[in-house]
Amino acid sequence: MGSMIFAQSLKDAGFCGQNKAHIIIFDSCYSSSLEDAYELRETSSYMLASPNSLPGMGLPYYSIINSLQKDSTTEGIGKNILNIFKDFSNSIWLYQNGMQESDEYDANLSLTLSDLSEAENTAEAFSDLGLYLSKSEKLLSYLDGSREDWSLLRAGSAKNIRNLYYQGNYSWLYDTGVFIDGLLEIAELEKDSMLKEKAEKTEEALSKMITSSFKSSKYYTIDQKSGKGSLKGSDQNFYQRYSSERNIYGLTITGGRLVDDGKYFYMSYYPAFYDYDLSFGIDTKWIELLRALYPTGS
Repeated sequence: MGSMIFAQSLKDAGFCGQNKAHIIIFDSCYSSSLEDAYELRETSSYMLASPNSLPGMGLPYYSIINSLQKDSTTEGIGKNILNIFKDFSNSIWLYQNGMQESDEYDANLSLTLSDLSEAENTAEAFSDLGLYLSKSEKLLSYLDGSREDWSLLRAGSAKNIRNLYYQGNYSWLYDTGVFIDGLLEIAELEKDSMLKEKAEKTEEALSKMITSSFKSSKYYTIDQKSGKGSLKGSDQNFYQRYSSERNIYGLTITGGRLVDDGKYFYMSYYPAFYDYDLSFGIDTKWIELLRALYPTGS
């Protein structure tokens, strides 16, 4: 079931207008996207979802249900679940199958609480930003995945993938906050006041929409001699490596589809469903940026 059908099903069930769901919780990977938030904005007040991975065993429902209190606000419930998830994710081991392929895996466990009343405003900001970027060859060159001198906005080696991006099932998912950070650096480098203005406007929209977010700094490592694994890293929220003051991380937006030449990942084309099966793709100008960068995919 696609996002449009899912949202329409909720509306058909009566979750719209004055009868929105208080919160939609996704126990699935790669669900904390601006595209999904935009799709669900008329059906729910909040969305709690992961921009990357959740453990195969699912969310810790026993702890979550026991923590619910009668007088809690919806935002308070969402933040409490996120804190429970943080403690939970810092104490478990992941990826117990196929661990011999490499000696180190980033846990990538993450969860984000988004205020869907701000989804439309955030979508409009990204629409305006995407259209502006699509019309500048100089700015497009910073996002062109065919170049080998990678910038902040492109994938580097596999070591950089987990730090700046989320590798989805079929596409490259920008973290919206990291993407804006990169654009602000480029605006300074190019002395582009218009890009700076649009990026700051988008940053402000994100800060209103993303209520709280967490990404684990833990990783699982294998000892090649003994074959035994262990969980390493700190309990720090990974997003605080970028900023401890701004809540703009933990929401994704689609870039191009990935191909791999054995050394680097390249964004080669954009998902075709953006054209017809995604309200965000139909309603906004972000697709103009994707069209300027990549041919249509499948």
